Amino acid sequence: LYDQTPYLKQLKILVDSRVKASFNLRLINANENGEPTNDILNKNLIIKTSSGKRSINVDLSEYNIQFPKKGFFVALEWLTIESNKSEFIYTDPYTKKKISEIRYEPSFGTTNRNSGFFNWVYSNGNWRKTQIAPPQMIEKGGDLAIELTISN
Repeated sequence: LYDQTPYLKQLKILVDSRVKASFNLRLINANENGEPTNDILNKNLIIKTSSGKRSINVDLSEYNIQFPKKGFFVALEWLTIESNKSEFIYTDPYTKKKISEIRYEPSFGTTNRNSGFFNWVYSNGNWRKTQIAPPQMIEKGGDLAIELTISN
């Protein structure tokens, strides 16, 4: 099957945003230990979305990317820019006080998963595993809700 459809054609990503927002899509090679290494593309893929919950289709066919034999990671990078800023107001269940937080949109959809969940986080020039899900996840726990289409 790999030889018949070796190219990455499209990614479908579930997002939810309170504002028109943008994020950086990165494709990263995995090494023999299943860890992220270097970027497959040498450029940023800035993806824009309008407000609301939706699936975004990202056409990758123009890049002629062969599916890496050791696998790869899809990294969704929040951009901490003014246009992505959103105020989130909620009531603290213990103190009953209203609390205002600033978040950066969009949120990314996840699938439910009962065990073995972890994320790779890039910080200070290094990749590390973590079981902490960022607040911008639509659901608690799980894998990113991404659909990959491959082609010949």
